[in-house]
Amino acid sequence: MVEKHIGVVDPTDAVLRSCLRKLVSRDLFTKQDIQELLEEAALGLDLDVKITPEFAKQIATEDLMPRFFGTGRCGAAES
Repeated sequence: MVEKHIGVVDPTDAVLRSCLRKLVSRDLFTKQDIQELLEEAALGLDLDVKITPEFAKQIATEDLMPRFFGTGRCGAAES
């Protein structure tokens, strides 16, 4: 769905991911909170297709959550 840019890491993105992971590990944010933030961010992606809320949820669940948490697929039900 979202193209993967292997070897290209934006330092700002890495710092943001690290900060949010810390908040999750300290129980200040849940994975559901992160899911909702990523869904909102997905709505603003510049893709060649219209991004509906349903499509944004799919992008967040299938592409962004696993990359964010550095895991395989990660369902929205996890928290």
